[in-house]
Amino acid sequence: MSKSVLNISKDILKLFRDGNEVPLNNISYKFTKTEKLVFLAYSSKIIKFNNDELGITTVINNTEIAKLCNLTVATVVTARKSLEKTGLIKVKNIDKFKHQVIIVGYENLHLTKDEGGSGYVKIGFNMFKELCKLTANELRIAFDLILSIDSNKGNKFNGTDSLTRNYSFIKKYLPSYVDCKKKVKEILKKLDGLFDLTFKEDNIQAKEIQTYNVENYLACVSKGNRKFIKKILKNTNINFDRKDLSDLVQMSIEYGCKSISNALMYIFLNTISIKETLGGLVRTLIKSASFNGLNTLNVN
Repeated sequence: MSKSVLNISKDILKLFRDGNEVPLNNISYKFTKTEKLVFLAYSSKIIKFNNDELGITTVINNTEIAKLCNLTVATVVTARKSLEKTGLIKVKNIDKFKHQVIIVGYENLHLTKDEGGSGYVKIGFNMFKELCKLTANELRIAFDLILSIDSNKGNKFNGTDSLTRNYSFIKKYLPSYVDCKKKVKEILKKLDGLFDLTFKEDNIQAKEIQTYNVENYLACVSKGNRKFIKKILKNTNINFDRKDLSDLVQMSIEYGCKSISNALMYIFLNTISIKETLGGLVRTLIKSASFNGLNTLNVN
C-alpha cells in the first residue's frame, strides 16, 4: 500500500540536498543516499485515517521497503537505525519482522509559517520511483530543483514557469571533488528527462515536466482508478451510486487502488451488508488490515 503523493518537509529536503555535513539536533551529520530514499519510502507508506494518526505508516517490513527502493534488506535496516538516531523518525516494533514508522514533525507540515510550519512539497509516486534510480549527486541536485520549482510556482511576481540556476550555485550542494562546471553539467545531463533542462554557458534553465506535475499525475491516476474500481463494482454486483464511486476513487489516491480492490472483493466474497456508506465500510476494512500488519485483505 503506497500513497500516490508524498508530502515531504521542505526543511528535510534542504538537509538532503547538501553534499556536506549539516547541523542536526546539535550534531553534524551527512545523510547517505540510502537514508534519503528510505525516508521517502516511509513517507509513501503514511496512511491517514483520522487527525490523531498523522505521520504514521501502515505496518511495514524491511523487505517491502527494500523492494520499493531497489536496495538490500541489510541496507534498509542500517538506514532505518541511522534515521532513528538522527531523530527524523521513530520506530514502533510490532513483532520480530513488522513495524510502524512515525515521521517526526509530520503533523506540522500543513501549518502556516506563523503557526510554526516550515512548508512541504508534494512528490508524485512516479517521481519517487525515478529518484530511486539516481546517483547520490544526481539526487542532491534533483532535490534542489524540486524545491526551487515548487518555490517558483508560489511566486506570483515571477511571471515565468522556468527558473535559472548558475553552475556555481549548484556546485555548493555537491561534494568538494565536483570542482568545475564540466562536472556539474555532466551530473545535470542525467536529470534531463526528469526535468526540462536548457543548458547555457554559465547556467541552466529548468522547468517542470508535465508527466511529473503532481496535479497531472493525480488526474491520470484517478482516471485509471475510476475505470478499474467501476469495473469491480459492476462485476461483483455491489450497489453503488456516483458519490460512492467518487469516494472510492479519492480513497484510492490515499490508500492505493489495490487496497480498494481487495476491500471490495472481501465485501463480495463474505457477503457483508453495507449498513451506512460503501466508502465508510471500505475505509474500516483497509484500516483494520493496515494496522494489523496485512498489506492486503485475505480475499481467497
